[in-house]
Amino acid sequence: MKVFLGLLAFVALVAADDLREIHVQTSDCSDCGMTALGQLSAKVCGKGQATSASGICCVAFHMKTGQNDYEEGSIDIFAGPSALGECYNFDLGTLGSASDISMTVYHSGSDGGKFDWIQVLTSSNQIYRCQLGTFLDGTSLMEATGCTLQK
Repeated sequence: MKVFLGLLAFVALVAADDLREIHVQTSDCSDCGMTALGQLSAKVCGKGQATSASGICCVAFHMKTGQNDYEEGSIDIFAGPSALGECYNFDLGTLGSASDISMTVYHSGSDGGKFDWIQVLTSSNQIYRCQLGTFLDGTSLMEATGCTLQK
């Protein structure tokens, strides 16, 4: 019985996808980058637990690395608890396909920016990328679309 319970716990740990990193591609165009006067936050929702139809979400509030974030044409990688807050190692449930994940980007502040895509890297080394492509300024948001599994 102990072996069975141990195996069951192991399978549950292997099946879960934890969020490890969030990547954001800033568009490569004039005035598409964003200074520290603008902030970007992301809500990431997973499939949730088998008993929950609503899914589960976390919010990475005011994502920053402290090293020239959101420059035109750049990809910023947000990792660790200081950059991801509650999203760091967040259990997204078992993700079987890109339709099991959704992302929303929130902008605040006086300097806007345009972003091509947002993606997450999970503990199972899967990358889920969703498209943005809209200029965000002031207090605006964009639900990412066309999510795909990259690897």
